[in-house]
Amino acid sequence: MSADLNYSIIERHISVIKNGEAILHNDCIMTVSNNNIKRGGLGLTIFGDSYHCGYKPVKLVEFKHVRAI
Repeated sequence: MSADLNYSIIERHISVIKNGEAILHNDCIMTVSNNNIKRGGLGLTIFGDSYHCGYKPVKLVEFKHVRAI
């Protein structure tokens, strides 16, 4: 059985991640919503993670081909 990946990973700055995009967070693909993006004492956070205050890139998941079942 082959493991064909239907997505690619692109590294982006935390400030360009938007609502509705999928990211790789703690080895899980997660969809970002408005309640997951916050500004606070650590600056911008997604799922409570500041990604080293913007120095660590966020791994954005870009799906290559999506088919309806």
